[in-house]
Amino acid sequence: MENVNIFGFGSFFNNNTKFNDIDILLLHQSISYESCQFSLRCKKYLLANLINAHITILSLSEEHQLDFFNKSKAKYLGKIYEESAEYDLNVILNTINGVKNLE
Repeated sequence: MENVNIFGFGSFFNNNTKFNDIDILLLHQSISYESCQFSLRCKKYLLANLINAHITILSLSEEHQLDFFNKSKAKYLGKIYEESAEYDLNVILNTINGVKNLE
């Protein structure tokens, strides 16, 4: 079964009161067809349910090459499992929607 880790980065997640978009990273485990397709399904769902989202997809090996976490100060939001994808994605959406409501 496939899974994707979700991270938030950029001004929306860094306590900035002014932001233009919501930057999301989907991190999948391999470059297999199945892993890439699952990541694309997650991206499509998030884009359909999150206003002003900009979504980046990286494999674990690409993230290591780019050192994305250290450069972006990305914050972990959760994991999406293939067998519970819609539920997991909705939990992530609720977390994202709650970020600015809690401040």
